[in-house]
Amino acid sequence: MAHNAADSVTESDTQGDGSVTRWPRSRVRRVAARSVLVVALLITAMALCIPIACFIDDRTVEEARGEAVAEVVDTSLTRTVVRFSTPEGRVYIPPNGALYPMGLQKGQHVAIEYDTRNPDLVRVAGRGMVLSLLPVLTFRTPEEAVAKANNTPYGHTAAVWADKGSRALWTARQLQAGVVQVNTTHRSDPTAPPEPRQQSGFGRIAGLEAYLDV
Repeated sequence: MAHNAADSVTESDTQGDGSVTRWPRSRVRRVAARSVLVVALLITAMALCIPIACFIDDRTVEEARGEAVAEVVDTSLTRTVVRFSTPEGRVYIPPNGALYPMGLQKGQHVAIEYDTRNPDLVRVAGRGMVLSLLPVLTFRTPEEAVAKANNTPYGHTAAVWADKGSRALWTARQLQAGVVQVNTTHRSDPTAPPEPRQQSGFGRIAGLEAYLDV
């Protein structure tokens, strides 16, 4: 029977007792296109759920807000663990960590806001759902990139990603941050204690300099 391999449903090749059934290329392309569409829809749904969840958490904290100063106990890629005390003297270590922990390092003390009805819901003071949106900005020159990066009320930790070492070092020297990491994040070096800038704090954290710089 004559048929077109691109339009047929199946194609069977028989050799001895076995047979091989092949999908035509047009059907493979349709299945692949639908699979890509499904994956794209799932990623979009997940991206929308993140700011929505942050908005709900922020509103919950605002309804019964408590304030405290917390110590950063541990940091990782998945969460930042903090410890704080309420005015009643109870100590809390939220199992899910603090919301919006960007730039925090172990041993740092930071102002937080929490839900007095559920103290396990904690966020860094002054931060909100806007930080859940990925800030992607374009720039034409390195000077413009530095100006945009420094246009923030915080200055604890920054990161520079570059293909050339000289460009990365030049950019690092221009950034107004206590610690600048090059081509990496979430690294802590005890020989280089942070020196936070602006609303991220004052003075030095850890290291001998923290005791000598008075």
